[in-house]
Amino acid sequence: GGDVQRLAALRLKGKLTAKGTYQRTQIIELNDAAEQGFLVEVVCIDYHKNSPPPGQSFIVGVVDLRCQRILSARGDLTLWAYQSAIWMDRAGVPAEKLQTTFKVSSADIQAAKNLLLQAEQIGVASLQKVEVSATARTAAEGVFSANPTVRVDAYSRIQSLHPADRAKLDVILNLNLPSGGRLPTQEELLAGSTLEKLLPVGIELPVLEIPQSVDDIMVMVESIRRFSESAQADGTREDLRKRVVTALRLAPHLAGLKARLPVVRIVAAQGLANFRHPIAVEALLIAISDEDQRVRTAATVGLEKLTRQAFGENKEAWIQWWQTSHSTFQIEIDGK
Repeated sequence: GGDVQRLAALRLKGKLTAKGTYQRTQIIELNDAAEQGFLVEVVCIDYHKNSPPPGQSFIVGVVDLRCQRILSARGDLTLWAYQSAIWMDRAGVPAEKLQTTFKVSSADIQAAKNLLLQAEQIGVASLQKVEVSATARTAAEGVFSANPTVRVDAYSRIQSLHPADRAKLDVILNLNLPSGGRLPTQEELLAGSTLEKLLPVGIELPVLEIPQSVDDIMVMVESIRRFSESAQADGTREDLRKRVVTALRLAPHLAGLKARLPVVRIVAAQGLANFRHPIAVEALLIAISDEDQRVRTAATVGLEKLTRQAFGENKEAWIQWWQTSHSTFQIEIDGK
């Protein structure tokens, strides 16, 4: 409803299973009419509106460019860093309010400010593609500021431009100034939720289901391969193509983990440690239970290299850490 916060998708965490868990995935495949569920991490957009109650239904809407620039700037921050950035940008909510009301840490506030700076730079750079005068381009830069006062000033300056320039900038204004050329009202600066409402006690979220075998991971890679073929046909953006290629290059190392000879499995584990990718981590989580001590050692060293954590051969500790940290694991993609 109109009194409930709109949501912006931050990241897809996984596909829900019948066991109440979820399997990690980077893509949503809807191949038939069967009902499917996916776990998606979201942030709230409207600071002054109520948090969504249990059972709230939502309609998938259009892309909000301001949110997209902020949420896609980088993928390894905490949920509260992204949430703070969205609220600071949308209504100009002071950092002090977020720290007082929602107990946001100083580190997350600083990360949010950095996100806003990155998003502003991306927005300003996009103006180079707009064929307007240098004066008009300079006037429009303020549209991308996280400061509502600067945005209102930019809106006013654009209104006084030559009609030809103003017409070309109208689309940018419509897409990037949800509130038009006005400052947030006092009502919009009052939190519509509390920390307890946003994160109610007692809600049990699904936990990540760790693959139990290399074969399970190979099924995942095959799914990525199929997606790669359709993505190339559809002209999917280059960065996503590179992510897919990186995942596919793990296949030979995964096959090596199934080899009969321990020396081959050792080399495979060592090779996986060179790919900062979730599939590599989960494959090494399997290898850490190998019957050969040398393979287990190689898997442990690989996990420590990829994650910068140190749990030795304590598989349970590795799994618990991965279940809570996998969504913020920073992937390094192959540039080729």
